Amino acid sequence: MSHRKLDDILFICLDHNGGEIDFLELHFGQSSEPGYREAIEQVAPQLSETYQARRAGLITESLSRQSVTALRKSYSEAPILSTENPAGLTRAEWRVCVLVSRGLSPQSIGAELEIGPATVRTHLKHIYSKTALDTFHMLARRLVSVEEREALFGKPGQARA
Repeated sequence: MSHRKLDDILFICLDHNGGEIDFLELHFGQSSEPGYREAIEQVAPQLSETYQARRAGLITESLSRQSVTALRKSYSEAPILSTENPAGLTRAEWRVCVLVSRGLSPQSIGAELEIGPATVRTHLKHIYSKTALDTFHMLARRLVSVEEREALFGKPGQARA
């Protein structure tokens, strides 16, 4: 506790079934008011009851929705092929995007990269989810935009580092 600069840690058991224990861990960085332990002990049974009555997967579902919404917002405006790689594309997905930006069809991309149609579809599916786009045509239109060209090659007449 001292290396984390904690004065106290308090555990509240939320659920214990089948040998697994779900608990709430509270960390205190400084001494708390007198009687804080007693106050927490009074609300602990209600916390446990509320936790046990929850709908399974609710928190994960909520976090997933928030993450997807935030990702869609941030990636919808950033260039896909910028050097910062805002969509988090893998090297293979990046190559597929470059070939799409050159006007190649999915079949031609497979031939160029010497990969099968299923692999091309898998890469495209991952690219769609990472870029918040839904179809090959939307991806192609986005990749041939002026903004994408400038992100990849710089503005016309601009020196590149």
